[in-house]
Amino acid sequence: MAWKRQDSENRIGIAKGGSAWISRLRRITASVIMLEQSRRKQNASISIDLQLCSLRQAV
Repeated sequence: MAWKRQDSENRIGIAKGGSAWISRLRRITASVIMLEQSRRKQNASISIDLQLCSLRQAV
């Protein structure tokens, strides 16, 4: 039952270094949120560019 031993070792590791693990998770979450926000901004600017192009073609 190697997986049972691994599971208990993981629990002990999280209990010992829980704060480090949580802070690492928070950093990852924050970077994912920043990436998502920048992607939304890029999508918005792309749609504005497309609208401007279609306006120029209409004129």
